[in-house]
Amino acid sequence: MRSLSPIVLALAAGCGSSSPGPTVTASEVQVSTSKMDVTLDRKQSFDDTYMIFGGMPTNRDDMFTKITVVGLSMDDARPIYSRYPDFHTCKSAGASLAQQATKQMDIVPASDEVLEQLNETLAAHEESLRSGGDRVCVKLDGDVLQLASATAADQDITGQLPPQLMHDYFLVQSAKIVDAKSALDGR
Repeated sequence: MRSLSPIVLALAAGCGSSSPGPTVTASEVQVSTSKMDVTLDRKQSFDDTYMIFGGMPTNRDDMFTKITVVGLSMDDARPIYSRYPDFHTCKSAGASLAQQATKQMDIVPASDEVLEQLNETLAAHEESLRSGGDRVCVKLDGDVLQLASATAADQDITGQLPPQLMHDYFLVQSAKIVDAKSALDGR
């Protein structure tokens, strides 16, 4: 019997989260955690495919994001691919270009189903790395978010949050694994 890596075990443990999902309105997303309530403004929608280079679920009820994905958008990947078809391998001369363009996406999944699909994406990525298979790509649809406010015990704590929390977040409303070669070829 094959043993599972720690990340696959963590992914399996993250399925079936008991915390309630976000409340999504036309202009904002509200998330309640065990320690605070967070409001994020919806800045703009996005619909893009990313080649996965890593990630992990948070598995913590005090975090308002539930999973982080590190990916390279196809808009950035295709020009690198045209010069270095093996750019996704560490030995490629194009690997450093890809590494510079990857994006860490701290994700607020719109539903448990989306979180499950993202967990499956990371598990597929881990399995592909282990078996020497192709890179995994995922098509994401949602909104870029900006942290607007945070409250704890009915007190506004927005000004007390560390600066590293003041970056873009991502509401993901759908996630679907797609074929990497087709995505790179623009199909």
